[in-house]
Amino acid sequence: MRRGMILGIILLFLLSFISSLWAGPFCCVAGKYRVSFKNTWAPPPLQDEVGKVHPGYIIIRQNSQCDKSIGIIVLDKEQNVLFKGKGTVIPVRYKCLFKGSLYGNPEGYPEKVEVKGELTKQGSIWYIKGKYDNVTPPPHEGVDGVFTGGQTN
Repeated sequence: MRRGMILGIILLFLLSFISSLWAGPFCCVAGKYRVSFKNTWAPPPLQDEVGKVHPGYIIIRQNSQCDKSIGIIVLDKEQNVLFKGKGTVIPVRYKCLFKGSLYGNPEGYPEKVEVKGELTKQGSIWYIKGKYDNVTPPPHEGVDGVFTGGQTN
């Protein structure tokens, strides 16, 4: 009887541990990320931008309960705001996936950009990578690309 109870407790512990691995990390990802943006596509008037790498920042805002709703701000290297928007972040295994819609006026006309990617934690630092797709309709569509970087605070 006693041995069965001990085995039951061990089994319960193992099941809890395994299910916590599948649930993924707690996605407390708020902070400022230094990133590199690399343009991978551009419409005809901007095709010289393809392949160019631009340094910048992504700021993720999140409430103290680390809810799935996040605010996203994209800054250029001089810390000027390019885009602002909202998104969601969800834990998946050992990383956090995010997506969002951003709006800005970097070229003097309204643009909409969809972003998605992942955040992974190494030690105490979160790292970010993903892609951006400018979904602004012609004639003002902008560039698409990828980004990667790490948390600065």
